[in-house]
Amino acid sequence: DAGLVTALLSVLTCTNEELLIYAVRAISRMSYDSSKQQELLLRRGAVPRLVAILLRFPHKEALEEVCLLALCNLSGMGVAEEAGMIWERGASLRPGECVFHGVSPHTCGFASSVTLVRVSQWGPGQYVVSIEDFQRCSSSFWNLHGNKRAQHWFPFFSLGSCSNMFKVIKFSTRNVPRTKSLKTRVFHTLL
Repeated sequence: DAGLVTALLSVLTCTNEELLIYAVRAISRMSYDSSKQQELLLRRGAVPRLVAILLRFPHKEALEEVCLLALCNLSGMGVAEEAGMIWERGASLRPGECVFHGVSPHTCGFASSVTLVRVSQWGPGQYVVSIEDFQRCSSSFWNLHGNKRAQHWFPFFSLGSCSNMFKVIKFSTRNVPRTKSLKTRVFHTLL
C-alpha cells in the first residue's frame, strides 16, 4: 500500500492534466471507505498536494471535481463517484480563500446533499481546508408534511438543512515536520 501511495503522490507534482486526473481519482477511490488509507494519505501529504492542484489549475473543471471529491473522501465523507455530485465555485468572503459547493441529489427527489469545501490561506504557503455537509429538504417535502417546519431543528433555517462538519484540515506546504513522531506530524496536519 505504501508503495502505491508514494507513487501516486509523486505524480501529483506533474503538469499533465490527464495524468493528474487519473492519479487524483485513484487517491479518491483508495480513501473512499478505508480509514487506514485515509490516514496514510494524510500522513504522506496528500492534502497539500491536492490543494496545490486546485490553486494551479483554477479553471479546469474536471480536475477541480476529482480534487474536491478526493478531499471529501480523505475527510471521511465517503462520497462515491456515482453520487453525481455537481461542483461549482462559490463566492469568496476573504482574500486568499476558495469556496466550492457540491450538490448531490438523493434518489427520492425530496432531499439533496450540499457539500461546502473552503480553502483559506492563513499565512504564506499555509492553508486551512474545511469541509461541511448539509442535508437540504426540497419544498415538495415540506408541502407533503403540511409545511410544519420547526425552526429550532434547523440551524440554517432558510436552507431547511442540517449541518455535519467533517474535518477541518490545517496544513502548511513548507513547515510540516518530517523527522518528528507520527503523533506530532498528525497534530500539525489535522486539527
